[in-house]
Amino acid sequence: IAPFLILISLMLVQFALFANANISLSQIAREGARTAAVGGRTNSQIQSIINTTATNTGINPSHITTTITPSNQSDRVPGTTVTVRIAYNMNNRRILPSPIFGVTIVPNTVTRTAYMMVEGPVT
Repeated sequence: IAPFLILISLMLVQFALFANANISLSQIAREGARTAAVGGRTNSQIQSIINTTATNTGINPSHITTTITPSNQSDRVPGTTVTVRIAYNMNNRRILPSPIFGVTIVPNTVTRTAYMMVEGPVT
């Protein structure tokens, strides 16, 4: 019974790591979208904010892939919606092999998306 209890305990820890990453990634995506929505920010400035927020929430920025839409800064005009999509490779947070007994506890990649309307007077 001890091996079963250890496995259950490790599965709970793994799920907690996944839940923490989920919350952090939502925060990172929102922060990126908020930065893009203020207007006048370049993609590199937005990426810098995303990397800083990731570091502050315990996520390694080198494991993040960011997509900003619209990708061209001049297309982010007031009244349009900016989308920031964050994809994170969860393999570095995995403590258990996956799948276990045919069940995938944590997916390889977790994706979060945030949408914000670009601020400013609509022309």
